[in-house]
Amino acid sequence: MRDDKSLDDLTVDIQTKRSEMYSIANQYGYSDERTLKNSQELDQLIVEYQNYMLTLSEKKSIYMKFYYCNSRMKYTKI
Repeated sequence: MRDDKSLDDLTVDIQTKRSEMYSIANQYGYSDERTLKNSQELDQLIVEYQNYMLTLSEKKSIYMKFYYCNSRMKYTKI
């Protein structure tokens, strides 16, 4: 995952690459080498996006568990 790119940048990259792929596919065909190469690059960007979102989800889950545990400790009678 690229650390210097934000989620917004990655989303724009995906949209741009998808547009490029459709343009190339319309010009040269869907089985053309250039289209397939572009499709693979798009796939890689989508995988990066999914990994980024998974990481955010895991961090949120860990935070929520921590918050819940701390809240219970605070309010539980001993």
